[in-house]
Amino acid sequence: MGKGVSTPKPLNRNGSQVLEHGHPVWRLRVVGRLGKQVERKFIGTYEDAVIELENLRVITQASATAAEIKPVTLIDGCVAWLENHKWQVAPSKTQAGIMRKSSGLSKHKNILSAYVVPVLGKDMKLRRIEPSDLVAVVADATRSDGKPCAATTKQTIATTVRIMFRWLKSQNFIPMNPAENLSTNWGQALRVRESIPTLPEVKAAAEALDAAHPLLNLGDAYLLMAYTGLRYSEMVGLKTTLVFPFGNPRVIIKETVVSSGGKKQTYLSTKTLAGERVVPLTAQVIPVVRRLLASSAAAKSDFLVSGVRGGSLSVSLWGRALRKAREDNPGLTIYSAHYLRHIFCSVAISSGATDMEVMRLAGHANISVTRGTYGHLLNLDQADLASKLGAVFSTLESG
Repeated sequence: MGKGVSTPKPLNRNGSQVLEHGHPVWRLRVVGRLGKQVERKFIGTYEDAVIELENLRVITQASATAAEIKPVTLIDGCVAWLENHKWQVAPSKTQAGIMRKSSGLSKHKNILSAYVVPVLGKDMKLRRIEPSDLVAVVADATRSDGKPCAATTKQTIATTVRIMFRWLKSQNFIPMNPAENLSTNWGQALRVRESIPTLPEVKAAAEALDAAHPLLNLGDAYLLMAYTGLRYSEMVGLKTTLVFPFGNPRVIIKETVVSSGGKKQTYLSTKTLAGERVVPLTAQVIPVVRRLLASSAAAKSDFLVSGVRGGSLSVSLWGRALRKAREDNPGLTIYSAHYLRHIFCSVAISSGATDMEVMRLAGHANISVTRGTYGHLLNLDQADLASKLGAVFSTLESG
């Protein structure tokens, strides 16, 4: 018997089974997936009643599945997905679960409320949304000032929409996924550029940041990310006690500070499930770290990169300094904190690091992220690899 199926029960009256046309009468009862009980009367033998009961189960389950695909509105779907998406690891009977950082959840919420819901309408039925509707949402996305959104913003919108509709389909909110083939490439190559800036270019950008905000060592913070590949949240959350542990030239990444809704939150964990990691410090970055330590000590701050009042550096201050540095130096390329990670990983690959080593240095949760982002760089030096392999084989042949 299938789930929610009992055995046929005799229909009794005055203590004996009812007969109709000389045949016994049975009660068939099935509990559907929605918890609704379905009951039917059957006349015939017990063996035939068992077969009919199984047929009833199949029909009831099919009807329940169709009923679960409800004509909910877009706003209902958004709320349901955000409620589910707040969990990085969903709670279960054996563990409490891990909640996603509020900054990441706020980003998705803002994307939906600013670009998706206003265009499609909050009362739009999910089942009526077509692929062309979602393409138009991304393609025609505009900023608050009416100008078209940048390619990176459109990419973020498309990614959020794809993730949400994939979940809605898996939960039977919709019979088909209209975002299944929605492109996430909107005018900007998704792969990291293969060109690596020269160190004088990076140092010039750092000097421009120092000039934009002379009271803080933002230039050194910029160099720290370029030389270590730290995420911005990891850089601002790095405590001085986790720098040069036991005198070793390295930093330990185990905390992050993120901003959401104008408030800073400290997490005793990294961004991904990769967990705590150790990042080595090269000779080029050690003087930078020592300057940051001296500056932090003068500000009586626990953080390596301190803010105006000795706390962690705020993302708004960092953003204002970047904008001012770019405005004051129009011919100078000043990279974002995220792109500085790409620079570091590209340099690591150029130095001969394997994909597993890059994964550990960058703090990726799994190797597929590393290969998906830097796979084209990891495959650049096939000729050099063949040459090295040939040299080893030659040695073995002669030995």
